Amino acid sequence: MRCNYAFTILLGVLILSCVLNVGFAQEKVKVGFVDQVGMKAFEDGKKGFMEGLKEKGFESKIEVVYHNLNNNMDLVKDTIDKLKKENVKVIVTQGTKVTLEFLKVVKDIPIVYTSVTYPQQIDEIGKNLKFGDNYSGATIYTPQLPLIKLALKIKPDIKTIGIVVNSDEVNSKRDAGDLEKAAKELKLKSIISEYPGNNKDNNLLQKSVVAAFNKLIDSKVDAIMFPKDTLQVKFSNEIKSVVIPKKILTLATDASFAEKGVAVMAFTATCQKAGQNAGVIVTEILSGKKPKDIPPMYLDSFDIYLNTKTAKEMNISLPVDMIRMASTIIKE
Repeated sequence: MRCNYAFTILLGVLILSCVLNVGFAQEKVKVGFVDQVGMKAFEDGKKGFMEGLKEKGFESKIEVVYHNLNNNMDLVKDTIDKLKKENVKVIVTQGTKVTLEFLKVVKDIPIVYTSVTYPQQIDEIGKNLKFGDNYSGATIYTPQLPLIKLALKIKPDIKTIGIVVNSDEVNSKRDAGDLEKAAKELKLKSIISEYPGNNKDNNLLQKSVVAAFNKLIDSKVDAIMFPKDTLQVKFSNEIKSVVIPKKILTLATDASFAEKGVAVMAFTATCQKAGQNAGVIVTEILSGKKPKDIPPMYLDSFDIYLNTKTAKEMNISLPVDMIRMASTIIKE
């Protein structure tokens, strides 16, 4: 009888243990992660996000629910409904446009943005549209002044720098403003060429982007700066076919342009590092901190990307000391 009794107790303990383990396994907190568009930089952002969770010991405690809007903001409402049904406790938005669209609608779930260039834009628009205080995030803001100083080491005779901007995108215009300020400080001239980015016809949109670059080239610029513009990344092959033959030094604050061979040099805050910061912010919110009490996280270190293949195609010689400074050298 004692053996049977002991066996019954042991069996009960094992069953209870299994039940508790299943219960704990189901206690993972769901976090939504919404990409504005599919691109390598944003994939790096997601990788960094998981690194941020791991850094704070939260990787095994969180289940991430991914969505990609592919730049289609008409999907925002449906995506929000899906995330609410999933009972997510925090929503991470990657990209400025998707962040703004979510903040217009979501007031009851904390939102953490990442890969946003200008946090002040979020705040300014938020005042007008009466956003809640349920957000914070990580920025990829990159100052252009140090990039232009590096460019002058490659080509000391630069007098004029041009930039093509999306006239319907605020970040693009802010990048142009940053270029004007940096150029003025260095006593250089800046030229801006615009294209309308709200055209839903892909072919017409592509033609307008290329036309804006041709206009800039006709202005006799000595260097071209690429802003953080997903549409220009999308049409980088078409832009490359226009710019490379002219042998104009190309610069960017987005690594994608160097990786795609359209920029000789990129000086950038990476989406991966910003994503890591976003992951840390999510852990703070899940630990009880209010988003309004968490200031935006800025990066204080930047990476230099050099595309030696593109430089060779443009007959541009890169200084040896700059090659040594580079975080990434792209040869193919």
